[in-house]
Amino acid sequence: MDKTLARTPMDYYPTYKDNDNRFLDDVSDFSASVFKEIGVVCPCNKKTYYNKYTFIHVHCRSIKHLDFLTSLKNKSADILKTSVERKNEIKTLKVMLGKSNQQIIRLSTEIQKLKSMEEENNELKIQLASLEEHLRDINKEYEDFKKETLERNQKIETFSKSILESFGYDIE
Repeated sequence: MDKTLARTPMDYYPTYKDNDNRFLDDVSDFSASVFKEIGVVCPCNKKTYYNKYTFIHVHCRSIKHLDFLTSLKNKSADILKTSVERKNEIKTLKVMLGKSNQQIIRLSTEIQKLKSMEEENNELKIQLASLEEHLRDINKEYEDFKKETLERNQKIETFSKSILESFGYDIE
């Protein structure tokens, strides 16, 4: 399946003149080549126009388009109110997004710290296990030494008693 990009026509919207409280047609943002190559769609009839001259001199002077501009003028208060509300909503959402991004950064940093602490903890557990093993070995050596020392002391005591008895000493 081939994937290609489709060029869709540009949307045209009349310009609001606040000082006159009306909407005017201004197509200066669209070049003749834009009209010719991809077209421009007018919201009054959803039709795509490919000729700038036809759009300006025929369509923009049509009754349907003029009625559309009048309806926009009548709805301008609602449109402007909605626009202000949307701008405020966008501003609020941007603030919320900024706070969310800051929280994400803070939590990511905290996660990295916790991962680092976990790695350090694992290393310390390994060291502790090694030290415990070493301590067990030392304790075993100590117990073996203690046992050997007791056996040696008993042998020495037995030997000393036998020597003293052989010389006639009485040992209790």
